[in-house]
Amino acid sequence: SRDAVASLDAHQLHVGGTSVIVHIIDQMLLSLDQYSTYLDPLAFQRLQEDTEGRFGGLGIQIRPHKLGVEIIKVYDNTPADRVGLKKNDIIYKADDELLINQSMNSIISKLRGPVGSDIQIGVIRHYDLANEIRWNKQATRDTIKTDNASSEIIKDHYLYIRLESFYHGASENVENIFNKYLDDDNNLQAIIFDLRSNPGGLLHEAVKVGNLFLKGGDVVTIKSKDNEDTLTADNSNYSKLLPIAVLIDGGSASASEIVAGALHDRERGWLIGTQSYGKGSVQSIFSLGGGRALKLTTAYYLTPSGKAVNEGLEPQLIIEDNPATKEDEVIDAAISFIKQKSHIKSIAQLQNTSSMFKSHITPKHKKY
Repeated sequence: SRDAVASLDAHQLHVGGTSVIVHIIDQMLLSLDQYSTYLDPLAFQRLQEDTEGRFGGLGIQIRPHKLGVEIIKVYDNTPADRVGLKKNDIIYKADDELLINQSMNSIISKLRGPVGSDIQIGVIRHYDLANEIRWNKQATRDTIKTDNASSEIIKDHYLYIRLESFYHGASENVENIFNKYLDDDNNLQAIIFDLRSNPGGLLHEAVKVGNLFLKGGDVVTIKSKDNEDTLTADNSNYSKLLPIAVLIDGGSASASEIVAGALHDRERGWLIGTQSYGKGSVQSIFSLGGGRALKLTTAYYLTPSGKAVNEGLEPQLIIEDNPATKEDEVIDAAISFIKQKSHIKSIAQLQNTSSMFKSHITPKHKKY
């Protein structure tokens, strides 16, 4: 119970045995699922920093790995970028402490810290391959500010929107992009909505973003043990019914999958890329007082068609970017796909033509 955990925590603080009791609590919660965890005051503060999109750290997006965490994105001009970390690297050690069997919350707490402080990290590249290498890197933490959204017009008539996360301000940023570009003078043909490596964020931001693309109807259903609650869009539909290609990959999770799943199921967008991560669980925060809390999985997300987000989303067009090239093959494929299918009015019609878009598409577009 919360009282029992609070009593344990108070006792361990009194006797000075902080790490032992916290580790025991963490292991108990990990037996439930990988996202349930105990938040000490520092971890709780960092969770709040996450939602604001500003913190002291390395500048990476990560996901769980059996040895620690796997990097799914390295932000430009950050400590991680400066020491040469790359996508798919495994961080298995922090300041000589192995990260195996530690919760995500515990690992994040170790990787973040005061701006200007140093951290030694153990890195594995090409894990479980013949050319696997391991080494240690020292990085100096810096202020990390993740801009939620960026945009530009590509190929003359395509609005490209890149959304990094669904933290505070995400929906407002996307709405501002629409206000800037969606007018008759731009003669836009379609929207390329890039949710690759977007780990999610806040549920209400996901619903607001979905609202910008949809004209009423369901966005997501939250299913708990005893209840189902369906969240809906209003009739805003800022996107003016332009065709939409939603780009996803294995780093697209949670709120990203809510929006991508809603656009797919509501026949407003085609999914292009690789299968999404499949993080469809809802975590609720239960305060213990004194700045401490429990983060527990309490419900699960369903797309408008009733599909469990935990299963991951499968794209209609499966294609992966080749990091060895200067082009972004996924963006190129999305544009070519939209050009080929511009006469198709709905996903239902698309299903009947699925064999038509498996062909090779020559990449021409540069990365963004």
